[in-house]
Amino acid sequence: MKKTVFFFIAAAISIVLIGCTADTADYYESQMYSMDTVMTISANGSDSESAIKECEKEISRLDSLLSVTGEGDIKRINDNAGKFVQVSEETISLIRSAQVISERTDGAFDITSGVLSELWGFRDKNYRVPSDEEISAALQLVDYRKIEIDGDRVRVPSGMSVDLGAIGKGYASQRTHDIFSRSDVYSAMVSLGGNVQPFGSKPDGSDWRIGIRHPDNDNACIAVVGISDKAVVTSGGYQRYFENGGKIYHHIFDANTGRPAESGILSATVICPDGLTADALSTALYVIGADKAVGYYEKYGGFDMILVCGGGKVIVTSGITDRVELQDDNYEIVTVNQK
Repeated sequence: MKKTVFFFIAAAISIVLIGCTADTADYYESQMYSMDTVMTISANGSDSESAIKECEKEISRLDSLLSVTGEGDIKRINDNAGKFVQVSEETISLIRSAQVISERTDGAFDITSGVLSELWGFRDKNYRVPSDEEISAALQLVDYRKIEIDGDRVRVPSGMSVDLGAIGKGYASQRTHDIFSRSDVYSAMVSLGGNVQPFGSKPDGSDWRIGIRHPDNDNACIAVVGISDKAVVTSGGYQRYFENGGKIYHHIFDANTGRPAESGILSATVICPDGLTADALSTALYVIGADKAVGYYEKYGGFDMILVCGGGKVIVTSGITDRVELQDDNYEIVTVNQK
């Protein structure tokens, strides 16, 4: 029997905050565990403590609402596959937002691909490499177009399941941003694993310096980018994976093949004002590969990206080129402009 070695990084940090500062007079920071990751929230302002506590409650609410194992809408949709289930307007909106990304990426990104995570063992951590026949059978249950929405009701075919894990943390970070915007907070930072969303600039008025983890070195950054008031989300195969027979299998699946994506991208970072969009797109672009990702950017725009590719190339969109500092001399930046 071949030896199988398993790796799981429960709180993989894809993004690192560099040189963070705090105004101790009105600074408050909190840490919590939710959505399967460690989350850190900090803020400056007279309402910092109360705002952060409100953020914590909101994140916990969303975790319950969107979790595939909780007692919220997504669990009920999946448990009642084949039947219409009444859900919140919020859940309907999230599903529709995900379907837009799915349509624009020809189904490479698909919120019904949770069956693949389960098949490969990423859901219960009993990792395995399924047979071609098992993958083919599972793919019959992957198709975002088969999600039916009728008013406030949702139905998926029997055996199909919805998983909003690829957009949940991004949506949660956006909700915290909304909370800060109506509070007396002038600077805040939300770090949800690989999702970072600053509110405003640093307390001293400068940009937040955010390091993008090196795909080959857990303790180094491949690049540092200066950002204020925008979400920064990175997806990479190094975040959760297992090894079998000398080959690494990661947790980001191509819904068209039923296998871990092999697009040539080592990590995809998306920067934009909306956390949900950044979360969904970082996964989608990682799956479709550099050429299609550039084509997507040229067609739709509305975001910036940093794609770390094999062969020492880092693709950076023109909107942030002057804010990106490479940290590895073996890589070079290739700038992409929107047509």
